[in-house]
Amino acid sequence: MLVILITGGFLLMQFVGGHAAWLLHAMAGLGIVMMLIFDHIRFSVFPRIRRAVQAQDWPNGARSGDCQTARGGSISCWVS
Repeated sequence: MLVILITGGFLLMQFVGGHAAWLLHAMAGLGIVMMLIFDHIRFSVFPRIRRAVQAQDWPNGARSGDCQTARGGSISCWVS
């Protein structure tokens, strides 16, 4: 994912420079936001669910996926 971000930034600067249309900057910004949401889910929410499943603690695992009770939000809250 980091390689995609670096090469995309390089290509944006290489071919259109800093004077790209605002749509290209908006697209790049949305890509960064999506990357940050993915990182949060992968490194914060998913490990809690995995630990609950390994311990067979199904109620706690279900709470990790619930918008209202999860600390820091859950996968469905971040993606919807």
